[in-house]
Amino acid sequence: VASAEPLIVTDAREHPLLRDNRAVHDLGVVAYAGMPLTDENGTVLGSLCAIDTVPREWTDDELTALADLADACSTELRLRLVRYEAQVERARRDQLEDELRRAAERARTLLIASEAFTATVTVDDVRARATQLVDSELAPSYAELVLPGDPTPLFAAAVAEAERRVVTYPDRLRFDAVHPGPDRAWLRDRGLHALVAAPLPHDDGPLGTLLLGWDAPHPLEPSDQLTVTTLAGFAAQALDRALRLQYRTGVAYQLQQAMLTSLPDVPGLEMAARYRPADSREYVGGDWYDAAFIPDPQRPGDEIIAVCVGDVVGHTLQAATLMGQVRAMLRQAAWDHPG
Repeated sequence: VASAEPLIVTDAREHPLLRDNRAVHDLGVVAYAGMPLTDENGTVLGSLCAIDTVPREWTDDELTALADLADACSTELRLRLVRYEAQVERARRDQLEDELRRAAERARTLLIASEAFTATVTVDDVRARATQLVDSELAPSYAELVLPGDPTPLFAAAVAEAERRVVTYPDRLRFDAVHPGPDRAWLRDRGLHALVAAPLPHDDGPLGTLLLGWDAPHPLEPSDQLTVTTLAGFAAQALDRALRLQYRTGVAYQLQQAMLTSLPDVPGLEMAARYRPADSREYVGGDWYDAAFIPDPQRPGDEIIAVCVGDVVGHTLQAATLMGQVRAMLRQAAWDHPG
């Protein structure tokens, strides 16, 4: 093997390189003829050996036959190496194709999730989009958005939010090792074996946790964890937008109610008002109603009831603000210019 040349020995017991070899003493190797086995580049892969237990003068015909056998063995080894390399290459190609397919599916999942979360308006919308992740490339059997104040929050969600990192449990054994009995019951009630908890990132701290579960042991690859983290980011942006809109809607609704006056109590006259804004998201609009006492131009010192219904075009907070100004100005004008 070292010389890449044939080694022909008549009596190994007298050979300076071989006489102390253990094969001579333990196996009774005396005569030896070895031919190197090589690949197509001449690299020695091993040797084909003919051995006798007595001294022997190897003839040219014997050595030629042994060399021919060695060539045949080398050819077979080369064929096997080619087949092995082809199998390795096919496996590598299949693995690459699988990775490319999964990468394309992940990209499609993220694109669909991004568009879905972008279309959300309310917190309930965001929750609904999160539950639809069961149809994504990750293929979880369970998906839920856990927000502060939700009943029976999992310790896993608390850990994810406190440490601001994705927490994974590939099987029940890992989950049970760090979670109390109630959480274990929660996992089993839903038929889950694996769980991942991803915090919803925000500058002021996580807004909640995205939970994904599988009904069989499911270790997550790094690429899968990256996908989960990205999905949690989409959900966080949508949730932050929904919370801001919810706050804005509440403020707008309170402003609208403050600008709509209460109807006065007039003996002998029944009055009622109902306000239904056209925009169900903002709960505000430019419509208004009003009823107020103003001076009676026919009988000085007496009062009459002035009723008005009007509209400032639009269904936005700006329209509601203008409505409040116009309503007040109209009441003032009616008071200052009776009749």
